[in-house]
Amino acid sequence: MPIPAGPSPSPSVEWAPTRAQVADYVPWRTLTRAESSIVESDDDYEATFSTTTRPPGDAVDRLIGNAAARILARVGTLAESLQDAARTVCCLLVGSWIERSWPEDQDSQTRADALAKEAELLLDELVEANEATSGTGEYGLDIAPVWSFPLPDCRWDDASRW
Repeated sequence: MPIPAGPSPSPSVEWAPTRAQVADYVPWRTLTRAESSIVESDDDYEATFSTTTRPPGDAVDRLIGNAAARILARVGTLAESLQDAARTVCCLLVGSWIERSWPEDQDSQTRADALAKEAELLLDELVEANEATSGTGEYGLDIAPVWSFPLPDCRWDDASRW
């Protein structure tokens, strides 16, 4: 049953990459075969995902939304100065998922693993940078608790009292 409002084609974060930005990391996926071509040199690179590419553009939009959600789950509230870094991590994640989900040759898995490894390293760095920028530590606060106890009553320390 279709959703009345339809699925959201773009993720809800302003720093999410576009299809073209993802295509920069996997440009061979945007190759459009010309119907009249005999050799590969006649084919064109669209430099973005559309209905003629593999995967299609709407699938890439969903992957972008999923990658942005994963990044936000790890990072939490993202500092505004780190939005470009988050966009790069998102592009790498989507690129690795594309290579893994739509393999075209025997090297697709290797490329997917390389992109995923780089994305995880950058995501770890993004988390650290965000914590340093926002001033929050592991628990979200850099304030140590202060315990307050009443002064000791010396009466109880005297052995003759007992």
